[in-house]
Amino acid sequence: MKRMKQILWVCAVAVTVPVFAADQTHKPAEIQDTRLAIEFPNGIKQAMLERMRRNLSDVHEIQSALAESNFERAAEVAEFSLGLSSLGPHNARQAPYMPPEMQHLGMEMHSASSRVARAAQEADAMKALGALSQVTGLCVGCHAIYRAK
Repeated sequence: MKRMKQILWVCAVAVTVPVFAADQTHKPAEIQDTRLAIEFPNGIKQAMLERMRRNLSDVHEIQSALAESNFERAAEVAEFSLGLSSLGPHNARQAPYMPPEMQHLGMEMHSASSRVARAAQEADAMKALGALSQVTGLCVGCHAIYRAK
């Protein structure tokens, strides 16, 4: 039985390695990014991208808090890090460079985040998760359409 396993292993390696090696010799095809490129001044672009990475971290923190039934923490992060209460000068600086549709998606994301906070304040995990799904859906939608240039 041990000998059979060794033979099967050698055969698997003999087949896999050449296929893997052959695959490495071909350059991957260039994938064209067809999203709309929105031009921002470099400082604003970098700050916006940093903020989006923080937003993703905040979504993770909200999910973790909800998983632990820590509704107070979920509500706090949802409202003050992502919700309408989080809006500030950074939003005003980047908005003039965004098409109206992109601005709308962003404002809807902040509104949905405030709905997450309200649901978490009610200790309604399912309602909070539903609203959080709207938040991430808006993020996915915006990133599918636009890219920062």
